[in-house]
Amino acid sequence: MRDLLVGAVDMHVHCAPDVVPRKLGVLELAERAKAAGMRAVVIKSHAFCTAPLAKVVAEATGFEVFGGLALNDPVGGINPEAVRAAIALGAKVIWMPTLSARNHIERLKGAPAYLRSLGGGGKGIYVIDASGRLRPEVIEVMELVGEAGAVLATGHLSFSEVLALAEEAQRRGLRKLVVTHPEFHITSMTKEQQRQLLPFGVYFERCYFAVTQLGQGLDPSVIAEDILETGPQKTILASDLGQVGNPDPLEGLERLLEAMLRHGLSEEDLRLMVVDNPHRLLDLR
Repeated sequence: MRDLLVGAVDMHVHCAPDVVPRKLGVLELAERAKAAGMRAVVIKSHAFCTAPLAKVVAEATGFEVFGGLALNDPVGGINPEAVRAAIALGAKVIWMPTLSARNHIERLKGAPAYLRSLGGGGKGIYVIDASGRLRPEVIEVMELVGEAGAVLATGHLSFSEVLALAEEAQRRGLRKLVVTHPEFHITSMTKEQQRQLLPFGVYFERCYFAVTQLGQGLDPSVIAEDILETGPQKTILASDLGQVGNPDPLEGLERLLEAMLRHGLSEEDLRLMVVDNPHRLLDLR
């Protein structure tokens, strides 16, 4: 199975240093991914821009590590200037609010303590205004992401917010909109909702974290069914791992690939979802 990781990209990994303990450090992550024959990883923090860290580690290891920015309270929420700086630093992915999203806070009845300690933890960020339109700063962020050719990911938004983003992305010609873990209970979408998003050209990022006990213990057959419903052509597979107590990211991605094979996906499908599609999104040659 390890050969399925050759050329693979994990676009959703958490690692140290971070504001909470993590399973492994970014240097170890890069070295292990390189040894496994992977092409790249994207490192994510809910609290800060990871682009500078990624650049330093990539130069030190000779392995492609990319960073990004999650638009949570610690960076000013939907902050176009933070996005502008992140992109200048090489950020490849801009996530809409995750732990600071109103949807996240309402689903979990409050923001995490560590986010509150960094200045967040209020009612949460909602990307739509009272009239049902995307807020002006969201539009500005989308413009910046589009101009840079970066990836815009939906974070922990509600379905109605994701739909509004998808509609606007299509109007603006943004072709790199990624729907973040639609099987995860905080951002869960029905098959009908996922089908509703397909005409807008989105990619669905399906992660192993939801399968773990720290996630929600989801049966991986649910992920396979969603892939078969929407097509591997518009799917990327990722680990979303790095939590203490979970498998390490490489092991988790490997387990996800094995599970998808058991539940009806072919090796060709897997290569499309873990190699070809992420390469296209990150402009890897």
